[in-house]
Amino acid sequence: MVRYHVEIFLEPGKGRGLRASRSGKGLEPGTLIITERPYCYALLNGEEENHCHYCLAEERKDEKLLLCPGCTTARYCNEQCKKSAELDHKSECRGYRQLMLMPYHLRLIGRIIYRQHVRKLETGPLDPLNDLCSHMEDLAGSFGMDSQLGYLARVVDKDVIPNWAYFQRLFGKVTCNCFAISNSELKDIAVGVYPQAAMLNHSCRSNTIATFQGPNMEIRTFSHVPPGEEVFHAYVQKGVTTDRRRDDLLEKYFFFCQCLDCLDLERDLRMRTVKCPNCGGPVLPNSESKSVYEKCSRCEHDDFDEEFHEKVDTAVEYADNVITKERRWCNGLEYEMQFRQNCLLEIDKVLHEDNVHTIRILVGLFHAAAGLGEWRQAIEWGQRLERGLNLYLQANEPDVGNLHHKLGKAYFHLGDQEKGRFHALKAKEIYTITHGRRKPQVKMVKDLLKDFDEVVSDDEEEEGKEEEDDDKRSRKLPSDWNPADYKCWIDPRENKRNAEKKEADPPRKIDFSYREEAQVKREGKEFRSKLSSLLDNGATRKETSSTHINGFNTVRPSRVMCLRQDESNRRSSSLDRYTANSRPASPRYTTYSRPESPRYTTSSRPASPASLALERARNLLNKIEVKTSTSGSLALSRPSYGAGRYDDRRYASLRIPSASRRFQPAYMAITLSR
Repeated sequence: MVRYHVEIFLEPGKGRGLRASRSGKGLEPGTLIITERPYCYALLNGEEENHCHYCLAEERKDEKLLLCPGCTTARYCNEQCKKSAELDHKSECRGYRQLMLMPYHLRLIGRIIYRQHVRKLETGPLDPLNDLCSHMEDLAGSFGMDSQLGYLARVVDKDVIPNWAYFQRLFGKVTCNCFAISNSELKDIAVGVYPQAAMLNHSCRSNTIATFQGPNMEIRTFSHVPPGEEVFHAYVQKGVTTDRRRDDLLEKYFFFCQCLDCLDLERDLRMRTVKCPNCGGPVLPNSESKSVYEKCSRCEHDDFDEEFHEKVDTAVEYADNVITKERRWCNGLEYEMQFRQNCLLEIDKVLHEDNVHTIRILVGLFHAAAGLGEWRQAIEWGQRLERGLNLYLQANEPDVGNLHHKLGKAYFHLGDQEKGRFHALKAKEIYTITHGRRKPQVKMVKDLLKDFDEVVSDDEEEEGKEEEDDDKRSRKLPSDWNPADYKCWIDPRENKRNAEKKEADPPRKIDFSYREEAQVKREGKEFRSKLSSLLDNGATRKETSSTHINGFNTVRPSRVMCLRQDESNRRSSSLDRYTANSRPASPRYTTYSRPESPRYTTSSRPASPASLALERARNLLNKIEVKTSTSGSLALSRPSYGAGRYDDRRYASLRIPSASRRFQPAYMAITLSR
């Protein structure tokens, strides 16, 4: 675990916390302040069978998860994860099956006591969880804690259970300091204990966000934090009413929140907005009694009877049930979309679109439609959702980035390039701040932007072709035009376009080195074609490597071609090797002449190695052609290497430049032998 740019402070009545370093300019949006791997973590109920128990990767359709042979419960995506998990899983393997049947917070406590039973150094003063607050004064005598710990003690092995006092403190530390681990879709899949990140205090108007790559946590700022100011993290959901947030914090973390959002009465009243039964306008509740509604701001209707209040209560209860209740018998995006769509039709009759219950129903509807590829529905619900998120969330939060990313995909599939690109760029900006530049979320948005660029370039190409065709069709010949007088007629508009192009792109200086390399490549190709004609007339090709003869190192060629006469040709022909009639005649190479430039002349400019090698190749080829055409045999020879071992052999070795490298050409060694 590592901390960056922040320092720990201790404040009476508030405890420990983290704040930006007092030296410097503060923390800019996107600053990484904590990276940490969990001390221990466990999957949530319902996620055990489709996620790797080590890296938390989701099971793929084409690859099944591997089962642990010991407990037959732990699942891993590959052998590497299975091997990496052995250090911690080896101690808990015997009781892992029973732990998976328990609630997620109890299975997390069970994993911790199995780990500490093996790692004795992590107990006592060196316990990483020592600095976490256990809230034992608030939990003392709690029937819920004692009953749950008793249930856990009956399930796990007796030899790993610590003393009861430590068991109680561990329960308080885990339940009050664990973090929900989410995937790339911001869905919670596991919980973990992060001792370093647990020092962050809560605020409903937080300035940091936690993102996860598997179980590893990264905390970044998404708004500017001045020097010396405290950094906050949100412990509960922000998209609920103030009373709901305060109740959750008081029940789980034993404090009454007094942050800026909780003290903002106008924001809380807007979250409870209902529709006027007369005109459909927004109606806010009374500030003193939030169950009593005032008059409509549009038509000033103020007659809200008991039946209207019952409809509002029924709609709120219906939305809460759809959001919170589990439906294991109808899992799937189709059922989720159907349930929420039916709920939205009912609550839209009573609740305003600014109401948080409407917004929470829209969140599930939008993601379900995007997951099923219902792009038009996704855009319709996403536009309504965008307004609600901007009301109650701060800029640069991951939920807003996820909304823009999926809206960009929806517009791309429907062919609206302008709006899709706008949302994709907005998602890229937010993901860069919340996740970092090199994370998969940013890469996905970049791929989407590349798709937009490809589509736009294709459209521009087609439009250019259409304009060119229209331009050609619109051209008209002069009335006195005569083919005998005009070899070609050029449109004046063409001359104008050429002049503009010449003015925008002036002619570049001639690069003679590039010309020379092109000439080498062309003539080398012609030379190889001549050699192939030799090979077609009874010769064979053989790959060899460089040799060492009597202390002389021969040139290491990239390819060596040995031309040998076959047996039938040796018996039927009286000539030594090749005759003029045994191969097709080839034209002799002409001398290469380079056009003179104002900067260099042929005498002043030095010749390159490529041109020198090509010249030697031409000279040797000319000699071969002259000898074979006059005497009927190859008469070139090369000095032998020691003791006349090769006196009776006649051959010539040649290095031909190849244009595979531009300025340092490689060479192909050609050997002609008897």
